[in-house]
Amino acid sequence: MSIEIETTLSLNQFQTILGFMLNIIGITWFFLLSNLVKARTLNLFLKEHKVPVMETIVPSNVMDVYKMLSLHRKWTVPVAFINIMVIFGLILTIFDGLIVINSINEIETCKTITVTTQAQITNSLHRAAYGSYAELSEMMQKRTKSGVPDDALIGQIPIDSRWKFNARLDVDPYPWRSACTLYKAGFTKVNMNTSVLYAKSTLINAFPEVHAEYKFRNSPNGYNYTRDNYNQFLFYNRTNSTERFQSNGAIMLAIEEFTRGNDTELIGFEYINRLWTLRIPETFRFPYNPDKNDTEFEIVSTSIAVKVYTCKVERVKEGEDGGYNFLLRYIDADVDISGVIIGRDWNLAVINGHDTSIYEYSPAHWTSYLAVKDTQTASIENVPVQISTSCISVHSAYIILMVAYIIMFIIGWLFRRKIRKKFMTPDTVVEWASFAYKINNFRNLSNYKIKRGIRDDGIIVPEIVSVNNESSEDNFDNEKPGFIA
Repeated sequence: MSIEIETTLSLNQFQTILGFMLNIIGITWFFLLSNLVKARTLNLFLKEHKVPVMETIVPSNVMDVYKMLSLHRKWTVPVAFINIMVIFGLILTIFDGLIVINSINEIETCKTITVTTQAQITNSLHRAAYGSYAELSEMMQKRTKSGVPDDALIGQIPIDSRWKFNARLDVDPYPWRSACTLYKAGFTKVNMNTSVLYAKSTLINAFPEVHAEYKFRNSPNGYNYTRDNYNQFLFYNRTNSTERFQSNGAIMLAIEEFTRGNDTELIGFEYINRLWTLRIPETFRFPYNPDKNDTEFEIVSTSIAVKVYTCKVERVKEGEDGGYNFLLRYIDADVDISGVIIGRDWNLAVINGHDTSIYEYSPAHWTSYLAVKDTQTASIENVPVQISTSCISVHSAYIILMVAYIIMFIIGWLFRRKIRKKFMTPDTVVEWASFAYKINNFRNLSNYKIKRGIRDDGIIVPEIVSVNNESSEDNFDNEKPGFIA
């Protein structure tokens, strides 16, 4: 549970202010303890008319605690309790910084608002964006952070890093609508022609069993298959027992294109890409020649994981702003740019022994690459955009601690108000040192007690007497007690 506060201050500034407040109000612990000790002393005066001096002292630091405990060898429960409470308060004060750091945080997406700001407006002028590996990774991160659905093509890419996806602003005003669905997924046994690892074969020829079960180039009703392309990635090395290279599994990524109609300006025009991921488990090893010797092609039996998405787009409005280039684009670049990123991550997972099943040619790669490609020459316009504003979250632990300090202050103040009307006595080390300096007729406070005395106006004014002489009332005058004025 926490409280969220909207502020223009940075997290560091807010933590500094609340940390300073916590340090200041933390003094109330000692304020309360001091007045509790005085209240207890007053009650003892009223009942027993005396109390040991050591039971009225509230130390202010660890050294004072040590000196008190070493001086008073026969500890009483009150002395031990006071010192334990002082140590607890000191520890709590020391950890104020950690409390602030761990209980006060920034929430980046605290509240969403609509503002007018700059955005890149996609267009259909570019055919490909070769070499845009870094831009694709950045676009995927930007879309994920903003909450854009993986399969949603958007017409504007806001520049503001606080951008939060809103279909009404980012999709509805623009001409294209997109959606991706899972086409097929599963495992199957294949007799793979290793020529596919050198791009010397089509997927149909290299994986006849996959084609029989999942169907490459399988045109939906009313669509025409037009073209496809694939890219392959594998990790290979030598073993100690052989001079021959071997591959630890492989991953192949493919894109297919299907069209219905050829006028992209016409409302109702539809277009489909099918995204294939064929993954041979890295636990399977088979021969591979990095020099691509055509005489070493083989047929190897292995299992293969297949996962395929169908991504469809449709024009619903006229206009080029927020548009995309489909028919005239180079799909070779699509699978190349996305493939290099996927293949590299897969390769690293194989090397490090991590799970490789999570790597696939996904709708997020498809939409992100199209966004990169079609913002290469994008115009910058001021458009309505939804952004998330940040706020500071104050955890309930900090609030409870502050409330507890305030309650301590109130209780301590009430005790102090009551005590000052009836009672006057030192309680802190500083007050006792000042008092000892003034009367200067005793050295070891552990040898003295406070005895009750009453002024003419009725105020209780303690007198200090020696423990050795307290057995006789007449000895109080002979001891030359010190009085608290």
